[in-house]
Amino acid sequence: MNTMLVNKETFNLKSTITDDWGGSHRLVLDLEALATAEDWKLGISLPDGYRIDQIYGAELTQEGNNNYISGKSWNKSLNQGGKTEIVLIVDEGDRRASDPIKPEFLFADSVSNSVGNSSNESSSIFDINAVIPQDWNGGYKLEVNLTAESDAQDWKLDFNFPYTIRETYGVDITDNGNGSYTISGQNDQVNLQSGQSIKPVFIIDDNGQEAIVPEFMNSGSVTPTEPATPAEPTTPTEPATPAEPTTPAEPANKLMAEASVVQDWNGGYKLEVDLTAESNAQDWKLDFNLPYTIRETYGVDITDNGDGSYSINGQNDQKSLQQGQSVKAVFIVDDNGKEALVPQFDGAVVGSEPISEPVTPEEPANTPDPVEIPDSQGESVGQQGKFS
Repeated sequence: MNTMLVNKETFNLKSTITDDWGGSHRLVLDLEALATAEDWKLGISLPDGYRIDQIYGAELTQEGNNNYISGKSWNKSLNQGGKTEIVLIVDEGDRRASDPIKPEFLFADSVSNSVGNSSNESSSIFDINAVIPQDWNGGYKLEVNLTAESDAQDWKLDFNFPYTIRETYGVDITDNGNGSYTISGQNDQVNLQSGQSIKPVFIIDDNGQEAIVPEFMNSGSVTPTEPATPAEPTTPTEPATPAEPTTPAEPANKLMAEASVVQDWNGGYKLEVDLTAESNAQDWKLDFNLPYTIRETYGVDITDNGDGSYSINGQNDQKSLQQGQSVKAVFIVDDNGKEALVPQFDGAVVGSEPISEPVTPEEPANTPDPVEIPDSQGESVGQQGKFS
């Protein structure tokens, strides 16, 4: 039987610091099983700089940047009402002058098979909310809203999960083996600013079992950025002589798209579109026509205008894009066994930043026509297009 993280309702847990030696301390865990717990495992999150030096009454394992404790031969499985005591000797690293801090304990979520909202315990770095919007025989769709509560550079989140994750959208995922996974940001979302949100989506195969929400754990690589040190004031210099007015450069196209059919099966296909802003674009929107039904959309919001006409725009903090920022949209399309087509995107960028007028007006150069994106027939192909 595989060792699994226990649910919050499995244990009554009490932790006590019984000895403080000024640089290390003794932590006693008293566990009482509120329900039968077989091959139990409990995640333990230590403050930065702490490490477990010795452990008595349990086994200590490490997966990635996370520590886990599990029972030994005599307390590996506990019946309801069973009790056990575990002792940890904790090295406090460089925090020798501070009072010892108790660790946080990580449990598996106890979400039932109902479809609805569920909030996981969050850390000081992320506010995490999860929802299971669809649940079908053999699998389900999990949506997770991650909001950074402080700046996070090269962020990662770890979690344990007993099911196979078939598809992931909006984040990069690493399968660490034995049901352990790590997710991290893509493209310009590798670093998140305080208040910035992303919405990853997971398609999960559960073999007809209960749909559950994983418990996300902060990785040690999630670090808030240090505030910038203000520069020393300097003596103001004489204002420079204004330069002669010049004619502004021809405005760049607002968005560039690269699209490809990455999977094609009998009855439908998967279309991926990479959108990159060539200049700042506020409240951007792209229109396109497609004669098929778009069953699922990830990474963008979509509007069905009827008669095969669609519009897409950004989600959350990607409603407006800065120059160089990228968005990856994914579409699951039902084609009823017909040819897989790549649509031609026609969208004007709505509310983009205005181009300032030159001081000395001149006739602007002719704006090049947009590059046409031919429809794809049959085979999976990629193409580029620019939008003015």
